[in-house]
Parts: sequence; C-alpha cells; structure tokens
Amino acid sequence: MFAALVAFQGLSCEKDDYDSEQPPTEDSVASANSSGLAKKGEGDKVTYTILGEKRKNPFSLASVNEAKQNLYGHSGGALAATHTYVKFMPGNQNDLAELTEWEILTSVPLFDYPLEYEVVTMGESYIDPAVSDSLLTYQYASVPLGMEMPDVPSVALDDLYLDDADPLLLAESFKLRGYADRVATDVVGVQGIRMEELGVAPQALIPEPNCPPGCVAVLTINTSTTPSTWTWTCDCTPPPPPAINDCGCPIPSNFRNPAGCVQVENDLGVMIPVQNVQVKVKDAWFRGDRRGKCAMGGQLRPGRADV
Repeated sequence: MFAALVAFQGLSCEKDDYDSEQPPTEDSVASANSSGLAKKGEGDKVTYTILGEKRKNPFSLASVNEAKQNLYGHSGGALAATHTYVKFMPGNQNDLAELTEWEILTSVPLFDYPLEYEVVTMGESYIDPAVSDSLLTYQYASVPLGMEMPDVPSVALDDLYLDDADPLLLAESFKLRGYADRVATDVVGVQGIRMEELGVAPQALIPEPNCPPGCVAVLTINTSTTPSTWTWTCDCTPPPPPAINDCGCPIPSNFRNPAGCVQVENDLGVMIPVQNVQVKVKDAWFRGDRRGKCAMGGQLRPGRADV
C-alpha cells in the first residue's frame, strides 16, 4: 500500500558504503538528540527516521526474470529493466541545487534513506553517522530508464522492474524473496485488481472469465494456500458513488491511486487548504511520485503514484 502523504522534509544523512550500510538504531537517534544534533529550532526537536532490516528486493530485474522463468519458461526472452535504483552523493551546495532542480523538472522523488530497508519509524530526516555534513545527505531514487541524470556524483545500485501490468510475475518474485505474505497488500490489493486496472491480462496462466454485460472481471489471490491460488471473479454489483474525503476530493477505488489534501491551521484555529504545496507519495518499496496541488486548492490530484 502507498504510505501517507509525505511533505518535503529537510536534508539528512546516509552512509557511504552501500554494501556495508547499517540503518540508524534507536540508540544512535537518542545519541544525536542528546548531542544537540537534533535541535531544529529554539525548543524544537527533529524526529529521525529509523530503519529496520535490509530486505531482499523482489523488484530487482534478476528476481523478476527468475520469476518469469518459473512462470513462463523461456518464452519471450528476458525482461528489460524499467528503472535504475540510484544513490546520489552531493558534495557541495551546487550539487544540492542541481538535485532539487532535477527533482522538480522530472517529478522523480528523491528520498534521504535507502529504499530497500524496512522503515520502523518515519521521521523528518534520516541520520547516518558516516556523513560528516548533514546538509550533504545522500539521496535515493528510482530513475526511469533513459531519463537524463543530474550532474551530481552517483552510483547505480540495482536494475529495477516496476511494471505492474502482470501481477502474477511480481507475486512470484515476492514469493521467491520470501514475501508471500505481502503479495495481497503490496501487489494485488486486498480487494483484488479490476480488469481495467491491468495493463495486460495475465491470460497465459489464468484465462479471463466471460463476464456478463455490466460485470467486471476482478483478479484475486489467496496466499493461505501453497502455492498461492489466483482466481478471476465477476463483480456484478453496481459501482457505488465515489467516496469523498474531508477536503472534497474523490477517493479512488484503486489502492495504487492516492488522493488527499494538505491543510494548516490559521490564527483563528480554522483548518484551511495550503495554496502552494508539493508532496511526495511512496509505496513500501521503490515506487513514488511528486505532486502539486489540484485546482481546488491544497489537494493532491488523484493519479498513479508509481513512476
């Protein structure tokens, strides 16, 4: 599932050696607070992101091609990467300005923590003792293949496959990496995937049902079986009226399409929409997006949040 809206935060810190990278622990965060590094302003404290275990990557091209071999054999040849997982290492203020401009122009969000780690606590910034200047933090992004890169020192960490048109493929990759219990939430959605939300139908293994007029085919998964079982069902219930959130924005039925609003409290204690806001959204893995307000003011325009 996609995380709650994440407003742009201040810069933070990452470690230099990717292979030996260790996430900050609660002890290191407590040490930073006690040393004064956590001071945000007079009487204020910065909250820090705490990471958990480093995860095996089900979106790596190698893992997805292994899943493809398991499902489809050699038919169609190997898949190609859709994105590159990149670590940017700014060395000065010019590099920071270059990254900021690139992020705005491309709408590819940058995050100040390595995306392959579990997030235990999401804070305002990420602490890493290996970076001496916290302003020159490392930044991580999933960059679409072929996109022009900013003129900032960087290293490619992995080739990613972020095309979710075939959920069977991603589900098999999740299972290969030991995350079968996360397929429903991170790949399919607990309510299943409606046919019109798929880029292509995974008909090679599960032929699409011949639903009567007015009905929609929905692909669901049962992860309690071994192996997991996939089923097409026909949803013939009339679509309900769109749900509206507190800000008057429709809530999309597709769990991959986040929508919301950003408000602040004015001097009279009244919540009002922010008129000029930029937010980031991110799922539990490598997909994210950077969006601005919609015409109604202070609201996040509904749309796909993966890139």
